[in-house]
Amino acid sequence: MTLLRNKRGQFISGKRPEWMKVKISKALTGKKKKKRSGEHSKRLSNALKGIILRKKGKKNPNWKGGITSKNQQERGSAKTREWRMAVFLRDNFTCQFCGARCHRGLGKSVFLVAHHIKSWARHKSLRYDIDNGITLCEDCHSLVHKKDSLNSER
Repeated sequence: MTLLRNKRGQFISGKRPEWMKVKISKALTGKKKKKRSGEHSKRLSNALKGIILRKKGKKNPNWKGGITSKNQQERGSAKTREWRMAVFLRDNFTCQFCGARCHRGLGKSVFLVAHHIKSWARHKSLRYDIDNGITLCEDCHSLVHKKDSLNSER
């Protein structure tokens, strides 16, 4: 008795189904193996092993000369992640406008955002001040920004 998988990926036991026999026979008879040079084979092997992806900085072939802006570097820094987590913990991972939370097992997931009350760009000294942050869900966060843009137009 052999273990096989059906179309959904579930294991089944017994004989091979007809659809599987047809697929295997086409795969074996219809394709010829490509001949590659030794250098090409080594490059493919290294790419599949992930050696190229492990190279960092100037050694990586995708390096573009360190073009990441200061703003992007700061937004992705450990200090920013710590500020965000501190705001979430203070607000008990709850949206401060609508009260939405992530509830396991209920099937409803809520994406929370740590929002700067005074903007990140205009108030550099308050960027990492926990009192300048508030926890919002995605919907409330977009409403806050829409409201801000309407106020600035007037």
